[in-house]
Amino acid sequence: MNAEVKERLLDRVKTNPYVNHLGVQFTTVEDGIVEARMPLHDEQRQYSGVIHGGVLAALADTIAGFAAYTMTPLDKDVLTAELKVSFLRAAWERN
Repeated sequence: MNAEVKERLLDRVKTNPYVNHLGVQFTTVEDGIVEARMPLHDEQRQYSGVIHGGVLAALADTIAGFAAYTMTPLDKDVLTAELKVSFLRAAWERN
């Protein structure tokens, strides 16, 4: 991976207020591949206790955008034009 692209991506992560608000931590950054983790808080749960779908969509959008950024020329930018997330069923926490 181009070291300058990776450095700029990580700088964007550090200075992105929304990514920092979510607490997203990037664990893998390669050409076209970004993996990340995000802590989940009680405030992000919906009425039945599962994580709100909007939170998961925000995480997916953030990670996909940064993965696209790894493949984008340095003089260009990446923005989401359309996003669709389908949930098959709720993911319940196991005790």
